Amino acid sequence: MFETVYIESLKIKRSKLILLILVCTAVNACLSYVMTQNASTDPITMGALLQGTITNFNLLLGAPLFAIVTAFIVTNDYRHHIVDQLFTYPISRAKILWSKMFLIFLLILLGAISLFLFTVGIGVAAGVSSPNELYNYIFLYVVAAGMQMALAPIIIMISIAGRNMIGGIAVAVIAGFSSGLVTSLGLGAYYPWSIPTLVTYDILGILDADIAKALISLFIVFVVPLVLSFILYKKDG
Repeated sequence: MFETVYIESLKIKRSKLILLILVCTAVNACLSYVMTQNASTDPITMGALLQGTITNFNLLLGAPLFAIVTAFIVTNDYRHHIVDQLFTYPISRAKILWSKMFLIFLLILLGAISLFLFTVGIGVAAGVSSPNELYNYIFLYVVAAGMQMALAPIIIMISIAGRNMIGGIAVAVIAGFSSGLVTSLGLGAYYPWSIPTLVTYDILGILDADIAKALISLFIVFVVPLVLSFILYKKDG
């Protein structure tokens, strides 16, 4: 398994995916600092900064960014016209797809970690550090990474079906930017891309959300597209 993951990682070695993740999370952290500073006349706390950063990430950046990452990794073999050759290797297609998913998860985790560290770094540089609050938000950022990963199978399924990046990214961009509106209408528990924001708000105590419904919805949108992705990948070629 790890050997297959290593092979998949070599395929994106020359890509700019990691740089893209680092740049996007750094920009998100900077913008969140500016927005948090302008939103209140009171001194900024590290908690408020971390809260603003993860909220903006869930509402605006997470879905489009990780859709690009997911679609790029899944369609890499199609773009280079090596998918038919790949399927002749003595490795099951399921193992190949699992390896791609594990690599996607590692990159999503990298995004969450870099977002947290950039935010803390900006807070420390701006003199708003409150070390006692940091540990309370580590769990929140890990949960956010897990929820973003739960949305990946939808993009994987669309990317395999279309054999290109366009469909999955388009869906994620539209869905991601509409998540705030859906959440405000009280339908967030039924809309996959609103669930990360909804769960985050509940953990922070901002909103009393129906977490059970949200997690059931998230489980369904993870499992169903995942199963369909393996079926499509197995029949491909």
